[in-house]
Amino acid sequence: MSSYFDSVLEPHVYLKPRAPTVEPQLVLPMVNEAFRGMLLVFPRDALAARMCLDGRWDRSEGKVPTVPNCPVRPYAYCLAFLRDPQTRLGVVLMSQPRHAYAFSTRYHANKPEDRLTTYSAVDFSLFGADMLPGAEQTVKVRMVLTTLDDDRSQPLALYRAFLAEAKP
Repeated sequence: MSSYFDSVLEPHVYLKPRAPTVEPQLVLPMVNEAFRGMLLVFPRDALAARMCLDGRWDRSEGKVPTVPNCPVRPYAYCLAFLRDPQTRLGVVLMSQPRHAYAFSTRYHANKPEDRLTTYSAVDFSLFGADMLPGAEQTVKVRMVLTTLDDDRSQPLALYRAFLAEAKP
Protein backbone atom coordinates (compact mmCIF):
# COMPACT_ATOMS: atom_id res chain seq x y z
CA MET A 1 0.00 0.00 0.00
CA SER A 2 1.78 3.11 -1.23
CA SER A 3 1.24 6.65 -0.02
CA TYR A 4 2.93 9.54 -1.82
CA PHE A 5 3.59 13.00 -0.36
CA ASP A 6 5.37 16.25 -1.11
CA SER A 7 9.17 16.08 -0.94
CA VAL A 8 9.31 18.66 1.87
CA LEU A 9 8.06 15.99 4.30
CA GLU A 10 10.88 14.21 6.12
CA PRO A 11 10.37 10.49 6.91
CA HIS A 12 10.93 9.16 10.41
CA VAL A 13 10.96 5.55 11.62
CA TYR A 14 11.56 3.74 14.91
CA LEU A 15 14.19 1.01 14.58
CA LYS A 16 14.71 -2.01 16.80
CA PRO A 17 17.50 -1.44 19.29
CA ARG A 18 20.74 -3.32 18.81
CA ALA A 19 20.79 -4.29 22.50
CA PRO A 20 17.74 -5.54 24.42
CA THR A 21 18.14 -2.94 27.18
CA VAL A 22 18.11 0.03 24.81
CA GLU A 23 15.00 1.93 23.67
CA PRO A 24 13.96 1.89 20.00
CA GLN A 25 15.79 4.50 17.95
CA LEU A 26 13.91 7.27 16.14
CA VAL A 27 15.69 7.83 12.82
CA LEU A 28 15.41 10.24 9.90
CA PRO A 29 16.86 8.09 7.07
CA MET A 30 19.35 10.24 5.16
CA VAL A 31 21.05 9.69 1.83
CA ASN A 32 24.12 7.48 2.03
CA GLU A 33 26.40 6.14 -0.69
CA ALA A 34 25.88 2.60 0.64
CA PHE A 35 22.25 2.58 -0.53
CA ARG A 36 21.94 5.53 -2.94
CA GLY A 37 19.38 4.71 -5.63
CA MET A 38 17.76 1.97 -3.57
CA LEU A 39 14.48 1.77 -1.68
CA LEU A 40 15.01 1.48 2.08
CA VAL A 41 12.96 -1.39 3.47
CA PHE A 42 12.41 -1.75 7.22
CA PRO A 43 11.41 -5.40 7.77
CA ARG A 44 9.62 -6.88 10.78
CA ASP A 45 12.35 -9.52 11.21
CA ALA A 46 15.01 -11.53 9.35
CA LEU A 47 12.44 -13.65 7.50
CA ALA A 48 10.68 -10.53 6.25
CA ALA A 49 14.02 -9.08 5.12
CA ARG A 50 14.55 -12.15 2.93
CA MET A 51 11.12 -11.67 1.33
CA CYS A 52 12.28 -8.25 0.11
CA LEU A 53 15.02 -9.96 -1.90
CA ASP A 54 13.34 -13.17 -3.08
CA GLY A 55 12.89 -12.02 -6.67
CA ARG A 56 9.24 -10.98 -6.69
CA TRP A 57 10.30 -7.34 -7.19
CA ASP A 58 12.70 -8.09 -10.05
CA ARG A 59 10.01 -8.45 -12.71
CA SER A 60 8.48 -5.68 -14.76
CA GLU A 61 5.72 -6.70 -17.15
CA GLY A 62 5.06 -3.03 -17.92
CA LYS A 63 8.69 -2.44 -19.00
CA VAL A 64 9.03 0.05 -16.15
CA PRO A 65 12.34 -0.04 -14.31
CA THR A 66 12.13 -1.26 -10.75
CA VAL A 67 14.07 0.24 -7.88
CA PRO A 68 16.18 -2.29 -5.96
CA ASN A 69 15.06 -2.99 -2.39
CA CYS A 70 17.58 -2.52 0.39
CA PRO A 71 16.49 -4.16 3.64
CA VAL A 72 18.01 -2.33 6.59
CA ARG A 73 17.44 -2.59 10.35
CA PRO A 74 14.09 -4.04 11.45
CA TYR A 75 11.36 -1.70 12.56
CA ALA A 76 10.58 -1.40 16.26
CA TYR A 77 7.05 -0.20 15.59
CA CYS A 78 5.07 -0.73 12.41
CA LEU A 79 4.89 3.04 12.13
CA ALA A 80 6.35 5.76 9.93
CA PHE A 81 5.67 9.44 10.00
CA LEU A 82 6.56 12.31 7.73
CA ARG A 83 6.84 15.88 8.96
CA ASP A 84 7.29 19.30 7.40
CA PRO A 85 10.02 20.87 9.57
CA GLN A 86 8.72 24.40 8.86
CA THR A 87 4.97 24.03 9.44
CA ARG A 88 5.13 20.91 11.69
CA LEU A 89 2.31 19.42 9.60
CA GLY A 90 2.66 15.71 9.35
CA VAL A 91 1.21 12.39 8.37
CA VAL A 92 1.42 9.28 10.54
CA LEU A 93 1.03 5.87 8.89
CA MET A 94 0.73 2.62 10.80
CA SER A 95 -0.28 -1.00 10.55
CA GLN A 96 -0.74 -3.91 12.89
CA PRO A 97 2.70 -5.62 12.98
CA ARG A 98 1.14 -9.00 12.08
CA HIS A 99 -0.37 -7.38 8.96
CA ALA A 100 2.78 -5.74 7.54
CA TYR A 101 5.95 -7.73 7.14
CA ALA A 102 7.83 -4.57 6.14
CA PHE A 103 7.48 -0.96 5.09
CA SER A 104 9.70 1.28 3.02
CA THR A 105 10.48 4.96 2.87
CA ARG A 106 12.54 7.12 0.60
CA TYR A 107 15.67 8.44 2.25
CA HIS A 108 15.82 12.18 2.87
CA ALA A 109 18.38 14.40 1.17
CA ASN A 110 18.79 18.15 1.49
CA LYS A 111 19.72 18.52 -2.19
CA PRO A 112 17.09 17.51 -4.77
CA GLU A 113 19.70 15.81 -6.97
CA ASP A 114 20.55 13.43 -4.10
CA ARG A 115 16.97 12.21 -3.66
CA LEU A 116 15.74 8.84 -4.90
CA THR A 117 12.47 10.42 -6.05
CA THR A 118 10.94 13.88 -6.38
CA TYR A 119 8.45 12.97 -3.64
CA SER A 120 8.36 11.42 -0.17
CA ALA A 121 6.56 8.12 0.27
CA VAL A 122 5.81 5.25 2.60
CA ASP A 123 4.96 1.81 1.23
CA PHE A 124 3.51 -0.87 3.51
CA SER A 125 4.21 -4.46 2.45
CA LEU A 126 1.06 -6.18 3.62
CA PHE A 127 0.06 -9.83 4.11
CA GLY A 128 3.51 -11.42 3.78
CA ALA A 129 2.28 -14.70 2.33
CA ASP A 130 1.18 -16.05 -1.02
CA MET A 131 -2.59 -16.35 -1.29
CA LEU A 132 -4.56 -18.97 -3.16
CA PRO A 133 -7.47 -18.00 -5.43
CA GLY A 134 -10.59 -17.37 -3.34
CA ALA A 135 -8.68 -16.89 -0.10
CA GLU A 136 -9.54 -13.83 1.98
CA GLN A 137 -7.40 -11.88 4.38
CA THR A 138 -8.00 -8.58 6.14
CA VAL A 139 -5.39 -6.08 7.24
CA LYS A 140 -5.75 -2.91 9.23
CA VAL A 141 -3.79 0.24 8.49
CA ARG A 142 -4.31 3.85 9.52
CA MET A 143 -3.22 7.26 8.28
CA VAL A 144 -3.51 10.33 10.52
CA LEU A 145 -2.97 13.89 9.28
CA THR A 146 -1.98 16.14 12.18
CA THR A 147 0.36 18.78 13.51
CA LEU A 148 3.40 17.16 15.13
CA ASP A 149 5.15 18.75 18.09
CA ASP A 150 8.91 19.10 18.17
CA ASP A 151 9.28 16.26 20.68
CA ARG A 152 7.68 13.89 18.12
CA SER A 153 5.88 11.88 20.82
CA GLN A 154 2.46 12.07 19.15
CA PRO A 155 3.07 9.42 16.46
CA LEU A 156 3.98 6.82 19.06
CA ALA A 157 0.93 7.72 21.18
CA LEU A 158 -1.31 7.43 18.10
CA TYR A 159 0.25 4.06 17.27
CA ARG A 160 -0.26 2.70 20.79
CA ALA A 161 -3.92 3.77 20.71
CA PHE A 162 -4.30 2.06 17.32
CA LEU A 163 -2.85 -1.19 18.70
CA ALA A 164 -5.08 -1.01 21.78
CA GLU A 165 -8.20 -0.89 19.56
CA ALA A 166 -7.31 -4.33 18.16
CA LYS A 167 -7.11 -6.00 21.57
CA PRO A 168 -10.13 -8.23 22.36
